[in-house]
Amino acid sequence: MAEGSVSFLLSKLAQILEDEGQLLTGVRTEAEYISDELEFMKAFLRVADAMEERDPSLEVLVKKVRDIAYEMEDALDDFKLRLTHDRGRRFFAPLLRSFDYFVNLRARHQIASRIRAIKSRVIGISEAHRRYLIRNNIMGQGSTFSSISRLESQGDGLLLEEADLVGIEKPKRQLIEWLLGKKSGREVVSVVGMGGLGKSTLVKKVYDDPDVKKQFKFRAWITVSQSFKKEELLKDIIQQLFRVHRKPGPKGVDKMDYDKLRTEINKFLQQRKYLIVLDDVWHTSAWGAFQHALPNNNCGSRIMVTTRNTEVASTACMDFPDRVFPLDPLSQEESWILFCKKIFQNNTCPPHLKNVSETILGRCEGLPLAIVSISGVLATKDKNKIDEWEMVHRSLGAGFENNDTLMSTRKILSLSYNDLPYYLKSCLLYFSIFPVGNPIGRMKLIRLWIAEGFVEGKEGMTLEEVAEDYLNELIKRSLARVVEATSDGRVKTCRIHDLLREIMITKAKDQDFVAIAKEEGMMWSEKARRVSIHKAVPSIQRRHVASRLRSVLIFWGADSCPDSPAPNLSFGHLRLLNVLDLEGAPLKEFPSKVSSLFLLKYLSLRNTNVNSIPSSISKLLNLETLDLKHTQISELPVEILKLRKLRHLLVYRYEIDSDDRIHTKYGFQPPPQIGSLQSLQKLCFVEANQGGDLLLELGRLSQLRRLGIVRFRKEHGKALCSSVTKLADLRALSITAITDSEFIDLEYLSSPPRFLQRLYLTGRFRSLPEWLHSLDSLVKLVLKWSRLSDDPLLSLQHLPNLLHLELVQVYDGEMLCFQAKGFQRLKFLGINKLESLRVITVQQGAMPCLEKLIVQSCKELKRVPSGIEHLTTLKVLEFFNMPKELIMTLQPSEENGDYLKVAHVPDVYSTYWNNGILDYFTLLTKEDGNCALSSPSGSRRDYIWKRVNSQKHKPTPTLNTSIKLLPRVSESLAGKLKVKPPMSEGVVTFLLTKLADFLVERGKNLAGVECEVEYISDELEFMTAFLRLGDTMEDSDPVLRCLVKKVRDAAYDTEDALDSFSLSHASDRGHGIFSCFRKIARSIKDKRARRRIASKIQSIKSRVISISESHRRYCNKNNIMIQGSSSNSIPRMECQRDALLIEEADLVGIEKPKKQLIEWLLGSKPGREVISVVGMGGLGKSTLVKKVYDDSNMKKHFKFRAWVTVSQSFKREDLLKDMIQQLFRAHRKPDPKGVNSMDYNKLRSVIHEFLQQKKYLIVLDDVWHPSAWHAFQHALPHNNCGSRILVTTRNTEVASTSCMDSPDKVYPLNPLSQEESWTLFCKKIFQNNICPPHLKSVSETILDRCEGLPLAIVAISGVLATKDKSRIDEWEMVHRSLGAGLEENDMLMSARKILSLSYNDLPYYLKSCLLYFSIFPVGNRIKRMTLIRLWIAEGFVKCKEGMTVEEVAQDYLNELMKRSLVQVVKTTTDGRVKTCRIHDLLREIMIAMAKDQGFVAIAREEGITWPEKVRRVSIHNAMPNKQRRQVASRLRSLLAFWVADCNYESPVRKLFSSRLRLLHVLDLEGAPLKEFPKEIVSLFLLKYLSLRNTKVNFIPSTISQLKNLETLDMKHALVSELPAEIRKLQKLCYLLVYRFEIDSGDRIPTKYGFKAPAQIGRLLSLQKLCFVEANQGRNLMFELGRLKQLRKLGIVKLKKKHGKALCSSVERLTNLRALSATSITENEIIDLDYVASPPQYLQRLYLGGRMKKLPDWISSLDSLVRLVLKWSQLNDDPLLSLQHLPNLVHLELVQVYNGELLCFQAKGFQRLKFLGLNKLERLRMINVEQGAMPCLEKLIVQSCKSLRRVPSGIEHLSTLKVLEFFDMPKELVMSLHPNGEDGDYLKVAHVSDVYSTYWNNGNWDIFSSLGAKLEDKHSAQLTPRMIKRNYTWK
Repeated sequence: MAEGSVSFLLSKLAQILEDEGQLLTGVRTEAEYISDELEFMKAFLRVADAMEERDPSLEVLVKKVRDIAYEMEDALDDFKLRLTHDRGRRFFAPLLRSFDYFVNLRARHQIASRIRAIKSRVIGISEAHRRYLIRNNIMGQGSTFSSISRLESQGDGLLLEEADLVGIEKPKRQLIEWLLGKKSGREVVSVVGMGGLGKSTLVKKVYDDPDVKKQFKFRAWITVSQSFKKEELLKDIIQQLFRVHRKPGPKGVDKMDYDKLRTEINKFLQQRKYLIVLDDVWHTSAWGAFQHALPNNNCGSRIMVTTRNTEVASTACMDFPDRVFPLDPLSQEESWILFCKKIFQNNTCPPHLKNVSETILGRCEGLPLAIVSISGVLATKDKNKIDEWEMVHRSLGAGFENNDTLMSTRKILSLSYNDLPYYLKSCLLYFSIFPVGNPIGRMKLIRLWIAEGFVEGKEGMTLEEVAEDYLNELIKRSLARVVEATSDGRVKTCRIHDLLREIMITKAKDQDFVAIAKEEGMMWSEKARRVSIHKAVPSIQRRHVASRLRSVLIFWGADSCPDSPAPNLSFGHLRLLNVLDLEGAPLKEFPSKVSSLFLLKYLSLRNTNVNSIPSSISKLLNLETLDLKHTQISELPVEILKLRKLRHLLVYRYEIDSDDRIHTKYGFQPPPQIGSLQSLQKLCFVEANQGGDLLLELGRLSQLRRLGIVRFRKEHGKALCSSVTKLADLRALSITAITDSEFIDLEYLSSPPRFLQRLYLTGRFRSLPEWLHSLDSLVKLVLKWSRLSDDPLLSLQHLPNLLHLELVQVYDGEMLCFQAKGFQRLKFLGINKLESLRVITVQQGAMPCLEKLIVQSCKELKRVPSGIEHLTTLKVLEFFNMPKELIMTLQPSEENGDYLKVAHVPDVYSTYWNNGILDYFTLLTKEDGNCALSSPSGSRRDYIWKRVNSQKHKPTPTLNTSIKLLPRVSESLAGKLKVKPPMSEGVVTFLLTKLADFLVERGKNLAGVECEVEYISDELEFMTAFLRLGDTMEDSDPVLRCLVKKVRDAAYDTEDALDSFSLSHASDRGHGIFSCFRKIARSIKDKRARRRIASKIQSIKSRVISISESHRRYCNKNNIMIQGSSSNSIPRMECQRDALLIEEADLVGIEKPKKQLIEWLLGSKPGREVISVVGMGGLGKSTLVKKVYDDSNMKKHFKFRAWVTVSQSFKREDLLKDMIQQLFRAHRKPDPKGVNSMDYNKLRSVIHEFLQQKKYLIVLDDVWHPSAWHAFQHALPHNNCGSRILVTTRNTEVASTSCMDSPDKVYPLNPLSQEESWTLFCKKIFQNNICPPHLKSVSETILDRCEGLPLAIVAISGVLATKDKSRIDEWEMVHRSLGAGLEENDMLMSARKILSLSYNDLPYYLKSCLLYFSIFPVGNRIKRMTLIRLWIAEGFVKCKEGMTVEEVAQDYLNELMKRSLVQVVKTTTDGRVKTCRIHDLLREIMIAMAKDQGFVAIAREEGITWPEKVRRVSIHNAMPNKQRRQVASRLRSLLAFWVADCNYESPVRKLFSSRLRLLHVLDLEGAPLKEFPKEIVSLFLLKYLSLRNTKVNFIPSTISQLKNLETLDMKHALVSELPAEIRKLQKLCYLLVYRFEIDSGDRIPTKYGFKAPAQIGRLLSLQKLCFVEANQGRNLMFELGRLKQLRKLGIVKLKKKHGKALCSSVERLTNLRALSATSITENEIIDLDYVASPPQYLQRLYLGGRMKKLPDWISSLDSLVRLVLKWSQLNDDPLLSLQHLPNLVHLELVQVYNGELLCFQAKGFQRLKFLGLNKLERLRMINVEQGAMPCLEKLIVQSCKSLRRVPSGIEHLSTLKVLEFFDMPKELVMSLHPNGEDGDYLKVAHVSDVYSTYWNNGNWDIFSSLGAKLEDKHSAQLTPRMIKRNYTWK
């Protein structure tokens, strides 16, 4: 059978063909072709499904085959639907049937056409696969460092140190106790649990325990795994055993067969005491392969088995069922210890991270593997930035794909999925549909699986029983987990581990198995077969693709959209739907369109307010499940009888009496002849008061498994008994009388159903029916209202399988006696309302298995049951609403009480009903017998029951208007590109992924050219797979490079064709009088456009085939593959070795870092420490570390040393062998025998064992990825010998991961200083190390380009050393041609290759981002947010679940910084990157690469032209020539960088023409523009528009034509109002319209915003909105609350009256990260007290305006990092409210406080780094207590005219680096004079920089207050510092 969900789908299609073949008259040939093709697909997928993860090219092909399979299913289902006509028996029926005949002919013609198109596509896909991959012999092998096999991961656990483990002691002690037990026979001990729990690690620690080693001399450890070879493992056992015996193995062991090997082992162990571990056993067959080889002797031998499968464990321990050890997840406490141990140096979590840490840890659910992996990710995050940690939490699912550390966890957990048979894979994937934390009802899940077609019939079993088997198998394999079980042992609810669910979501998404919609307006791929909508989606605004959907499941949030109107659901486009689950939907009527869903199998309207079912339901002829539980329906139409496939009919509801915990049921009136529904298996609950005929009808339902009847009368008894006798398969029966006094007569039942398991009888009995005691299968019995005179226990006590017994008003006697040997298996007993009962007696031997006993409302029972002490298994004893006398007898202090009788019971409760909730009182616990009756123990708990029908429905979410899921041609094509981003490398790959978005946006207009677009979509995917591999190989293969270039050109042509086509549909014809004629003209134009694109795609198709043929003709056919010039290729390893051979005399600036590293290495700590040296390529990391490694002190201290160069493409086994050789050579011993044939795990074990007691130094040089570190770390033991590991890397994540236990041992190697650079430069060029004066200027200019990079300095020096030193022009030429020199000069080429390695190692999505830096001019400081928005507009950034696109882009930037490629230029005080750049030489390399790929052209000179294929142009203060039309028409981005004094507006306007019509990005920041260029509005595809820093003052209404605009940046333009038409830009995310003006005496700018149009809340995509003028009224403030996606909001001109409206909106903006609110004047009060629940993640808050007091909610902002308050004029000290904000880093107070004293209290402001105090005019004193502001780095005090002395206690601020006084009184400044009497000089002596600053004629004069020593202490004259700086503010 083929594997996975694809295979299931194909087998299902084969069945469809079989079932519907008779309808295919006229298309028989095509149908047979489909059938044949399916068979071949199955054969292919059987192999490919397991291999695709390892082979990207095969992955593409599998995806294509899956798409075709889906398409075939759609075609056949559609055909089936078209042939469905029910004309009935009306008058015109014959005429209509004749009409149907012609309709059917048309349907057959259409299906034939579709099948031929599919056939053509199959052939095309096969050709494309051959064309790109097979013919070019490119089949991916996968990356070495990222492939972590099961056995390797297993080995990691075996090498862990015990000190690193948590929670291991108790299980270890238990297992050792079992192993060392006194039984002489052979015993098997199994450890079972899900993957990642640490089973192997635990057993290895047991195996290595000294006591175990002492007891078992003959031992062997065998790792079995999934795909094992029996013979190989048996040989391994023999080798291990004979090695222990110190004897050579048996002769000819290598040639022995399986039986001979088993005999040999059996014979050897026959008289010996042995311990054999079989680790990682997956199947019972694996146990069977070994068990008979291990003799069952009487020597006390033991076998240990570890497995994920409970069936394996129980099979292995068949003779020892008590020796199965289920390894549980870690407890909450243990999880927390492990989590902190792995992240925080002192094992203590900082308070500000505790909440988010606990949330993340909750997702791990105690799984050690997950905790360690996620800890590894978090350890690399900034512990000061809570938002980074929050992002990890939100994006945990996406992290499994993109993070190496989490990827290993994914692989471990995925192994269990991969091992599943195909039919279980779909079932496990289905768990991804349900929301996180949602327990899933067992029967609901089973019915859904059946409706989806996952369950295959088995002879002798119903589908439900087969599905139950499937679920049990998933539970056995430790994949599904039981959440709640019934008292009789059945699974009630289940779920899967949260991390496994994330992995299933990813797999389901990749396979188009399901799309999960969590947000409003979310789009999904057309190929998705299922949609799961989580929580409320009030309005699905856009027309989602629905024509292919098979299932829609909606999970409504109870708190979503209250007060919304009832929905009007429209299902017109869901015609192929099989499953529709609307449980809990706010529906009052049955959705009329549901009746048209002919193929529907499952319909749930559970928990809705629907009160009637229409007769049209009869159209749902395929319906199998109709779930109307807890609706208002009480009657079904007679037409329901037509649903002959109906299996489950649930129509009932419960009501619960407040003092009774057993429900009252209400059923429905069924139609007559309900017996015709002969497929029914569950029928609940039928109202019986319609007479005996109905009950006789029930006897016809021979398939019934469960039957429920209510409103039963005595006279119905005979008819019902007659029917029940016929229901031989009945498993559950429930009968409820019409009243509590009505008798139910069941004595006529002579032969009850043999397999009846659950029986519920509610009604009066004279005596219990005789047949009751014969129910040998009965496990649950509930009796109610019986009112028997005789003790019922006598009839029931010998039921052999009874587990659950409830008796409610059953017995009128005074005594119940549970006799010895009665109820031998009973686990639950409930006794309720036995009102005459006085005594309960339990004889010894009765109920030996009872676990829970509940006694309720037995008012005469005053003592606990006599003999209750015999119930030794009792765990819970609960008394509900019982007499006080009974409760008092349980008091420990009560004389003659019953306390001792129940002392053995862990939990004893007394419970009372109190105002609608249940109050629980703990009467006794095992640990504390002193309980007080009057007070609840612990907390009072609300007891929540199942839904109470009498309660009103809680407000639930609704859908506005209707859900319209309409087909879009393009998404079927785009889904294939978009669902899983292709992994090909470089900018070309990005381009191909981007095309998916084009198809989504414009494909709806492609009707008529679907085939051409299908072709081009398939072709692009194969191009992607080819380029993924070809892009990394082209540098070494010129022929391949040529092919890559041609394929790239074809891709560009495709993009142009699609964009041009979409543009032709862009115009809006409006609603004018001539709109009809315009539409006709548009229709004609559209047809012409379709013909053009069809022709264009055909042309591209021919070109692609021609390219492929040319490549084959000239290269493959002649077997010519050029390998590249050896002179130009300098491998990484060679460059690495060059660095290691440099003499120390040739080095500069090495002494300080060398000294520091040696100091760390020789430190006194005995534990193993890791030291990392990190920096960009070319800094000399390896050179530095080699000098440290060779230092004589190092050699003296570390006798066991090894140097291993890892590099990018390393082979772990080879490096480990090299390490062994170096270590053994140092020990002067020969290498271990057989080292060359050892596998990875064995090599690690050898190293680990050798180094266990030795002091060693290992250098891991040039480590690129965390996975490379993980490959070695467990081989190097954590001994206490003072061992050290040195790591060099370019990646900060590698550095922080390897130094997780010693984060202070990361050494960032910085570039050389200017002086060091000059020394090295001169040393390499000039003989006497002195530069001639005439070359000094040009030398300094060239040297600046090197930016302190030693590699670059040496390389450029090598070039200059060959130049004539007398000719300055030659040196100038080198400077001007530096970029070209990197390609043409051998010396510079080596530098380029070193720097290019980091680029080549990037994943595809980061390559485009790094190339983008080439766009910006040299020396340009690039703003972080500008860069991020540009990346987004260019389409480089792909969505990740749980993250905004902006957050993903921020992650991209962080990754580039971690890899030492991007440098931070400036950060904000709260730690965010403000501006960044890349090294100048790296930029030159990026420019060269971007040019080669047509990525960008740089225009630096007047009149320049650019290549025809280029996609972007960057203009650096120049005006290019007018371009040819075809050249400009291909441009996607135009960015112009202007100098400040540029003044030629007219040439700027020449840039705009229709030739730029495909533009996406237009950045004219700083351009000399005074008006908005009118040509811009015709750029329909534009996404990014910046007119920042221009003089544009007006935006025209025609901007509404830019429908795709995402960013509109008008910052520092002169625009003050936006047109109403701006609201049409529904994709707008960033709207920046504001400017600053700075008062000379105030450093906080005054902001000016814009007048927003009414109803700005329509712009639902907005994430940043700055700055809106509030003085347009409260309606505007309310509107802002609709912008749910807002991250940053700025408001100016706020008035007091706006406060309430603004607060209401802010509460709804739950995603808000930054809020700025400024009043209209400084005296205007802003009232923000109405915010009850501020945004949880608010990080930056700016409030400008008067306040009576600070709002209370500010002190609750745990995420706040930056706070600026201005004009507040408070009378109370604001510090009291702010000092405990846990994450506050930046605080500015401007005119905030009118008091005279500010006191910073001890332990306040624990993380504050910046403090600014401004214009506190009455302030006379500042006190800083010891312990306040322990992290403060900068303090600025400004314009506080009454403050005459520095802050008291400032000397406590030991971290203070900068102290600045602006415009402060002369007395304060003079007090800092060193010679001043009673001055404060000594108080601030520890501060590095102390300044006094004054405003002077438009400039800030800065004086160094400590830098000038005045001779005359009375002098008032201050000496200015050397440099007078212009201080420019934002």
